[in-house]
Amino acid sequence: MSSWIALANARMPSRELVVVASWSLSLGLGGLSGCARPGPRILQPCVSPDGRTITYCTAWGKSTDLLALDVSTARTRPVVTRLHGNAGEPAYLSDGRSLVFASDAGGDRGQISRIDLRTGNVTPVLQSRWSDTGPTVGPDNDTLAFVRSTRLRDRSMGGTTWSDADLWIGSLTKGNWRQLTRVKAEAASPAQFSPDGTTLYVGFHSITEADIYAVSVATGATKQITATRCYTTDPAVSPDGSVIVFLSDRANPKDYDSTPLWQMRTDGSGARMIPGPAKRWRGPRFFPDGQSVVCWVDEDGDGQLWRIHLSGSGHSRLR
Repeated sequence: MSSWIALANARMPSRELVVVASWSLSLGLGGLSGCARPGPRILQPCVSPDGRTITYCTAWGKSTDLLALDVSTARTRPVVTRLHGNAGEPAYLSDGRSLVFASDAGGDRGQISRIDLRTGNVTPVLQSRWSDTGPTVGPDNDTLAFVRSTRLRDRSMGGTTWSDADLWIGSLTKGNWRQLTRVKAEAASPAQFSPDGTTLYVGFHSITEADIYAVSVATGATKQITATRCYTTDPAVSPDGSVIVFLSDRANPKDYDSTPLWQMRTDGSGARMIPGPAKRWRGPRFFPDGQSVVCWVDEDGDGQLWRIHLSGSGHSRLR
């Protein structure tokens, strides 16, 4: 299961039911099963370093395609198709020549793989017996951070899901995987590197709430930068490192279907909502201009991709 379903499971049953019905990913990364629906589902976009391409996932029951959208022409092309099992959360390397993504390899083991965008070759980077999700690569093109959840527990509404989530880190070329944090959160969002590669920003979740934390890549020291006592998560860091765009229901914590986009400084100050055409945003990721993000939303059942401007106006649907 993708990190997003794990995050929803960590919130409360009412949100959990909405997400499972909408995304319909089957047994795998997060241990959910069933709810299969016909047709592809658009989700989890990332932006190429030059801003010209958006790569995103389409889920087809028990397989996933990765597609590339040309921002200027709106044309799509396959990156890799019919990946067995659940796959998602693609992230570009800074040179734009390859990307990484998480999957369950069609079984009960977590896997993170790398795609060479010039050849289409897919190479496993790591496999484990746990849930490994949300991969992201630092500006050095080698440091890989990801979320590892190590406890498979029963869900309140039936079935199982992974918990005890922490950040892990290592090298794409050498491995040397090590645990970076010791939080044992109920779930965690994909992390994002600061532009200088020294800090990771991540949303850590308890059963009832979530907040954003800054984590030292060198030491694992963890600093909470939001304290909302609600659902605040999934940070995206601007290219200049000055702004974080994130999701939060702080304006209306009792509306479990509403996760608007917000922006703040990287120290947590100056938070304000970004007006937009939808209520339930997912997975913001910055364009290189630092003034807009790509997000996905699942309000029509099949998913949409949007370019959202931090100014609050001029938004456009991409897919």
